[in-house]
Amino acid sequence: MKRAGDVLPITLSYLGIKKKYEEQSVALHWREIAGDEIYAHSRAVSLNRGTLLVAVDNSVWCHHLSISKEDIMHKLNSHIGEKLITDIRFKAGNLKDYQNYENDVEELELQQKVRLVKLSLQEREEAEQKTQGLKNQNLKQKITKIIKKDIALRKVRLAEQWKKCQNCSVLCPPEDMLCPACSLQAKKERINQIRKIMLEVPWLTYDEMQGFVECSKGEYIGCKQDLQESFASEVRKNPEANMQLMSYIMLKQGLKPDQITDDIVEYSLHSLRRKKYVFTPGS
Repeated sequence: MKRAGDVLPITLSYLGIKKKYEEQSVALHWREIAGDEIYAHSRAVSLNRGTLLVAVDNSVWCHHLSISKEDIMHKLNSHIGEKLITDIRFKAGNLKDYQNYENDVEELELQQKVRLVKLSLQEREEAEQKTQGLKNQNLKQKITKIIKKDIALRKVRLAEQWKKCQNCSVLCPPEDMLCPACSLQAKKERINQIRKIMLEVPWLTYDEMQGFVECSKGEYIGCKQDLQESFASEVRKNPEANMQLMSYIMLKQGLKPDQITDDIVEYSLHSLRRKKYVFTPGS
């Protein structure tokens, strides 16, 4: 007997759809191939004549991914097993539709796994015992069903090596240390720390920031972008807001106070007056 994984490529090739399958595989496995940080800002959309179109949620990340294009292409082609992708085009766009599609596929797969779980007699009795106090039989049946489904889901997760969150008892994937709720709270605290440090030391590079707060490149860029926009808005409203102008320059150009000249101040002020402030990829 041959394994399905060994037979599938041969069968697909025989049917003449192997290439189409590999193209779809790139989109479906984008998170696994690109990594969580890149996945948070992008989705693989389509592959046409060797060029992969990737939707990215903002221009800053378009630039960031363009720099890493060769490395990403290598990972993609290694996953496929042949040099199918020869170029990647990054385009700023809305990721919502692609996220919904992926969520639907994952949810269907999970539901199928849960349906296949067989609960033990003890687990069934445990679920029924929790609803003993309910007099409404219809409600009792519905809640018992929900409890049994939750037990089955937990068994699926444990079989997939999910573990307890470091902060609470909720199960999370093996590669994560925190559940979504705790992870979100940790991210908020991290963002607040980054913003506080940037307000005090605006010229810090990403590598230097790591000495104060361990954060992702996206979190660093996002905080920097938000603060630049905030200071730029204040300066446009009040050109005499010298402290805000200096902070804006230090953030945008990575300069320390003693490196800022009158010419740099004049140029920055003129630039903010001339047009609405828009981030460039190099910001």
